[in-house]
Amino acid sequence: MERYLSNTRTLWSERTLSAMSAQREAACLNQLCRACALGGIFGQGSSRTWQSAYETSYLSGEKAGAQADLNTVRRTVRDSLARELPLISVREEMLLQRMMIFGGSSPVFEQEEYAPALSLIRRLWCTAHQPEGGGVLLTVPAQLSSRMARIMQRPDYQQSRQKMFTLTATLHSLLYLDGFFFAQALSDQFPGAKLPDSSPLDALYLNRFLMSEFDYVWNAQREMILVHPGLSRPEEIISPMSGTSYQEPHFSHQMILDGMREMLEEERPAVEALRAELEGALQPQYPADETVNDLKLLAKQGASVEDLQTVLSEKMATVFHPGILAALRRLHSEVVPWPGVSHGVLN
Repeated sequence: MERYLSNTRTLWSERTLSAMSAQREAACLNQLCRACALGGIFGQGSSRTWQSAYETSYLSGEKAGAQADLNTVRRTVRDSLARELPLISVREEMLLQRMMIFGGSSPVFEQEEYAPALSLIRRLWCTAHQPEGGGVLLTVPAQLSSRMARIMQRPDYQQSRQKMFTLTATLHSLLYLDGFFFAQALSDQFPGAKLPDSSPLDALYLNRFLMSEFDYVWNAQREMILVHPGLSRPEEIISPMSGTSYQEPHFSHQMILDGMREMLEEERPAVEALRAELEGALQPQYPADETVNDLKLLAKQGASVEDLQTVLSEKMATVFHPGILAALRRLHSEVVPWPGVSHGVLN
């Protein structure tokens, strides 16, 4: 989901992963509800309502406002399926498979499904509706779902999906290790993720995948920078460099695996010690695992011990005792900070 850079100072308590996730989910749900009034490019009524759907689509943004007619848009979407479908996110694929199993429609159940549902709408593959009982119902037209089913059965589709799964896991790991990643460095860092017989269109479809799967910002050069969901102020740690000068640090295989688990081995003892101290000391609505993870990610982006104590105090059900304070200081000293936390502004 796109982030917007801001010069407004915010409290550390508002910069936790849990707080930002709640804001992100509310924004996604709001956009998803608005999408229920957009209509689609297939089916009855498309000749009257397709323009509003098109204007919010990936295709419209990539065409930079160019005029299009309904038949051309329909043909473009149908013709793109064979190349675009293998490059979608895992959650988008799961939603599509569920809709095809249940006759073309499925409710959007979980908060984690809001962003992928929006992406499927922006691809012009799906439409959203609000049933009388509430919620959001996602629908894929039959003329697309039948094509998708045939594509998904091809051996080359499964090979591409395995590459995308590996790419997704690796990028999530790198974001934990580094905090951010220049999207245009993908071709240099992951040549194996490139599909056979790739074309310029594949770059567009990969871009759509990145926008669906990751948080991202744009710098002054209009380069996409992927950011960890817990990085609250990207402009504070990303230097003014562009993607052309960006050099991704080399991480060992073990560090990549640790990044996939979102826990470096050198961080684990301090994290487990603080979690043990907080069991039974927090208000019921704040699980110990989530609270410690919030504090760990704040420490990675430069929060002081005093800042962490202030954030934690709002969640405590008991008073601080020496064991909690000692574990908090240990967490602060042993968490590996993201590069650039003390310098650099994204202009």
